[in-house]
Amino acid sequence: MTQHARLLAPTVALAVIAATAGCADDHDHDHASHVDPDHRPADFPDAVDRLIAGHVETREALSAGRIDEAHDVLLPVQRDLARWLPEVAADSDMPESPWDRVDALSARLLASYEAAIADLDADQNVGGDRIASAEPELDDLRRLRDEANPAWFARPRAKAERVDDETDSAAIVEGSVDDAGGAAD
Repeated sequence: MTQHARLLAPTVALAVIAATAGCADDHDHDHASHVDPDHRPADFPDAVDRLIAGHVETREALSAGRIDEAHDVLLPVQRDLARWLPEVAADSDMPESPWDRVDALSARLLASYEAAIADLDADQNVGGDRIASAEPELDDLRRLRDEANPAWFARPRAKAERVDDETDSAAIVEGSVDDAGGAAD
């Protein structure tokens, strides 16, 4: 091996390792996409609320002939919410049996929204009734949410700084953090 080859070998080896190592996770996406979109629900109850409200809005848009809005904005959000639903439910303490129901309902919702998008892509006339078939699944999800134990979706308790009024000293205390970012009493 020549002097030049001996010097170049470590550089080539590092380049090969860097090119083949990649991400340790078993997935296929750009790491810049790890940021969740604004419509990503915080938890299962939030996901159900967003699905129901979005469905109503999408159905109204389709009925009113606002096809571009439904196709380009509303239906993709509904599709995302339906796709994320099992994952969001799995991130909670929901038991397996209700989770299985969520998973099945999610698959049917996803199929409904994807079919509506495909129809619009094919320039088919799609009215608000086109997605009405998803409403029984949404009703089932609403019932599941309403019957669920709220403790399944409890947000983790966070440490918050609280100032003792008598001593004017700060202490770190365990407590939940409210939506505004302050400590809840």
